[in-house]
Amino acid sequence: MAKKSKTSASKALRGFWKPKGVVNERHAKSFSAWLEKHAEGVDIATFIHSTDHEKKHAKALSVLIK
Repeated sequence: MAKKSKTSASKALRGFWKPKGVVNERHAKSFSAWLEKHAEGVDIATFIHSTDHEKKHAKALSVLIK
């Protein structure tokens, strides 16, 4: 298993997905759609927390958080 990512980008993505600790369904839907196209369909939590995906975090932020 990859190391846990602790970057500011991963924290921002988590805040987008789960503001105040509760999943925002609209954000989850758009995040999942982005992951299908750009991250081999990996699940949201794995994408956010895995260092394997850190290079794609900034790209996801720029598209998802406008």
